[in-house]
Amino acid sequence: MGDSPIMNTSGKQSVNQNILSPVSNIVLAPPLGHTGEVTSHPTSSLHQPHAVTADYAGLRVFVGLLPVVALLLGFFFVRAHVIDGPMPYFVDEIRHIERGRIVWSFSDTQTSTTPGKFLLYYWIGLFDLPDHLPGWMARTPVALFTLLGAAGTFALARLMFSRQTALLALAILGVFPFMTFYERLALSDSMTAALVVLMAWWSLVVLRQPTTKNGLILGVLLTFMLAAKILAVPLLIMPILAVILLSNHRFVSRFNLSQQSLDAWRAYHKPLLAAFVLTGIIWGVLLGFYKYRQLTDPAGTSPIVDRYLYEGVRSNLHMAQQLSVSGRLINNLRRTGEVVFYLWGPLLAGLTLISLPILGKKQWRETAFLLAGVVLLWGTVIFSAGRLTTRYLMPVGHLWVILIAAGVLALQSEMNQRQGRWRAFAWIPLAVLLIWGITFGGPFYNKLVENPAELALPERDTYEYFQNQTGYAVRDVLQDVAQMPIISHDTNVPIVFGMVRTCSYLGNHISEDVYNHLRIVCSPEYTEWPGRDWPDNVMRYTYLNNLLAEHGPVYLMIEEFQEERDNRFLQIDPRILQGRLEWVATYHRPHDGVQVSLYIVHPQGQIMSNLRPSPEN
Repeated sequence: MGDSPIMNTSGKQSVNQNILSPVSNIVLAPPLGHTGEVTSHPTSSLHQPHAVTADYAGLRVFVGLLPVVALLLGFFFVRAHVIDGPMPYFVDEIRHIERGRIVWSFSDTQTSTTPGKFLLYYWIGLFDLPDHLPGWMARTPVALFTLLGAAGTFALARLMFSRQTALLALAILGVFPFMTFYERLALSDSMTAALVVLMAWWSLVVLRQPTTKNGLILGVLLTFMLAAKILAVPLLIMPILAVILLSNHRFVSRFNLSQQSLDAWRAYHKPLLAAFVLTGIIWGVLLGFYKYRQLTDPAGTSPIVDRYLYEGVRSNLHMAQQLSVSGRLINNLRRTGEVVFYLWGPLLAGLTLISLPILGKKQWRETAFLLAGVVLLWGTVIFSAGRLTTRYLMPVGHLWVILIAAGVLALQSEMNQRQGRWRAFAWIPLAVLLIWGITFGGPFYNKLVENPAELALPERDTYEYFQNQTGYAVRDVLQDVAQMPIISHDTNVPIVFGMVRTCSYLGNHISEDVYNHLRIVCSPEYTEWPGRDWPDNVMRYTYLNNLLAEHGPVYLMIEEFQEERDNRFLQIDPRILQGRLEWVATYHRPHDGVQVSLYIVHPQGQIMSNLRPSPEN
């Protein structure tokens, strides 16, 4: 099994020499100790000119790369096609975009130096983001970055298993809803996922060539991985797990552990020290400056980790809804199950469940390495989160894809090796995978680009991307107001007062033409950072009353929640409002989400008749 020559999933023997690449048509760099001999192609002759042989070898490499290039192009098409289509931004995307606009100016120290997920801000900030749509200008840079993850998936799968596994993994990744849904959004999770798989791949490269230079490259990848999302901290141990499980000095028994540890230290201490020292120095500086800001400006320093991630391990925070530890775990496990059901599909989940034990039997070390990465991240999130956000599970999605591809081919290989009927049905695992792609992955993508609101998603995702603080409804309100008559004084465009959450971000939901044909006025949104508490009605209505006094009638857009306890922050209070309301229209978010109503507010003293203050009146 793990300590003898390992049977790969294509049925060929390959020797685990520091994770040497298996036999294939593409030749990677020779392993350590290679003497430099060049083996000619079997059809070549000593009488052939050297140039002809070299040209033939180059042609072989080119032809061998064609399917990889085709799959990568298909992968990017799926991510980038109609990326700013019917699905509008949701609140987290807009916050990232707002920070990306200013991060390179260093005008906001908090945005530029708080090391939570600021790699995303610096990356999308390179693309000169406007204050309005089109959305592809923010989302496409993230889709471009995910190409690194796709390439890393191919490289890691090829290095650990076979070229056939790598190609299959790349094909699965292209249509895997667990990845495609999130990788089309301007979120840090997709960048983190790409860097996780690159880090895992380079950890194995270090095993092949344990040099200080390769260790420094590994340190850069570890640093970037944490800069993409600090949530990836548990994965820092993966290079060490690679040494324990996959190197020439891998641990082969539970006896004589001290000698095995010493041998591994002698072989790999230089690159590992280089990697972790570099990461430690860079992050020491970042965290040191962050701590300095905390001491000198505590009120203006935002947390590195969002509260709802770690509040699950504390009992005195209201956002944890006072659930017990067991209650939180059960709730988080339920949400994880929803991710598997809705974004994997029962067919793929069942195939994975059947094939993984076969893969573990054939290549348990490789399987353990990849599963360790999954457990490290998923276990941390499931245990610590008070309210698990499902996209935080996807940074190890590439590792899952490799496990699925290798497992399917291992199952096929196992059936081929058996006698009788088993061999006759060895085609079934790949057929099931193809059926899954046609009946689940493909239709999911079609809905994603045509009408995302029709997607069946985990409850948390439905809430975040459709029902709550999204561009649904508000963009329609703003587009309509831009075409309505100008009812205010001393202005050449309609004025709309936004009594909605994240009002200051509304410009991100509309095109430049709409943006230039209306004026959006917002009330204060938050009184303090830590709790994001809403200001009281008096403060908010003071802004609206002053606007009425200055400009006369104005348009008012306001969010209306289904539950009265949620409306206490945004409800219209006629005792404070110095005007009368005329209802214009109500706009609905998908899945019975928070609706948005549009009104005209007439100042007190104006003689108005036949006003319709609400849809019911």
